Amino acid sequence: MRIAALHGRLPGSFRGQWRVGTLFRPSPAVPTARVFHIRKPVQVVDLKEDAAYFARDPLAVASVEVGGIRSLIAIPVLKDRTIVGALTIYRREVRPFTEKHIQLVTNFAAQAAVAIENARLLSELRASLQEQTATSEVLHTISSSPGDLEPVFAAMLEKAVHICDAKFGNIYRWEGDALQIVATHNTPPAYARAP
Repeated sequence: MRIAALHGRLPGSFRGQWRVGTLFRPSPAVPTARVFHIRKPVQVVDLKEDAAYFARDPLAVASVEVGGIRSLIAIPVLKDRTIVGALTIYRREVRPFTEKHIQLVTNFAAQAAVAIENARLLSELRASLQEQTATSEVLHTISSSPGDLEPVFAAMLEKAVHICDAKFGNIYRWEGDALQIVATHNTPPAYARAP
């Protein structure tokens, strides 16, 4: 799991250990992991009395002992019956959440699934437009450089390196029984000279 967002007053030491972007593998006993398994809301009235805390799972222990978290609900974020995340709400006191609370957070989780899908589609659209633009620019270079492969290779390589978020790239041509570099882009000189 990767923490995507945090909100609320949590101690700096908790936020430092469990900051946004943190990737971790919780034990199956952790409420959020249970949500991923059963794909239904999980409520824990007192995390200090939960199996994950008794098993000394690092997240459960930090939640109770550092974050002061006691009651929680974890709601699956579902896209077409596939879990894509979980929305977890905490209390620093032992007090169960009502069915109305659970339904409200479930609605928020459904909205989160839509937002995640929209972000994915927008990202795909941007990548597709970037690829189409790069292809168009390479085709323009080809048409404006008939018979001259050097600018064509340079344009292809520059666009490929950029689109793939790479550091550098080379184009090789097979000649007889060996490869020869015919174009480079940001290639370290020592690498380009290597046999």
